Amino acid sequence: MQSNAMEKRAYKHKSVELPYYVRGENPGLLLLSGAHGDEFEVIDSVHKAIDSLEQALPDFLYIPEVSPSSVASRSRANYRDKDINRQFIDGTDCQEAQAVMALLNQCKMDTCISFHEDPSQEQFYLYDTGAFSDLELSAMRDAVTSCGVELFSGIDDPEDEYLGFEFVDGYRPRTGSDGTPVGPLETWLIRQGVVKRVFGVEVPGKIDAQKKDEIVRCLFERLGVA
Repeated sequence: MQSNAMEKRAYKHKSVELPYYVRGENPGLLLLSGAHGDEFEVIDSVHKAIDSLEQALPDFLYIPEVSPSSVASRSRANYRDKDINRQFIDGTDCQEAQAVMALLNQCKMDTCISFHEDPSQEQFYLYDTGAFSDLELSAMRDAVTSCGVELFSGIDDPEDEYLGFEFVDGYRPRTGSDGTPVGPLETWLIRQGVVKRVFGVEVPGKIDAQKKDEIVRCLFERLGVA
């Protein structure tokens, strides 16, 4: 259990001011949300979980709005009409992506939990660059279903060149473990060695806000970070 307080800061890069929270001198946990503005409800869910579990969490760095402009406009695209989660590439002209990369580039952390919502879904699914043991996987699935939410089985998005992954009962292991595809923030973190493992959480967008809160809190506990 940690006793130091969470501190709010802002990272400035060109025209972008990127708010973030940090606790501790050497955070081991990276928390992300707000890459897409049409997935804004999960941001509040993450804030609530941090507020209630803060002293049980390891030292962390949290970026609540990876794309501040898309969150402000409640749209998937940012102020330059780009999906920021395809802009984590060398030579990108997306200043929001540049800001995130500049902030994180020298960091070395163990785990990242990247929170998203799938606006079309009523079911939950999780990407993992590693792999759960059978016991861990069972506990994660039980935690989600105990919130009254079903687990997704099928292809995430067959029309998206960056996706097309198959899930079984809400889980896909070893996704992006080689740092590909190039473009998403989650795989950039692996390529750069910023983190060792990434969990990409897809909270179903069609469930109510209370259930989103419950799922996010459960995941903090079941992913071994609280």
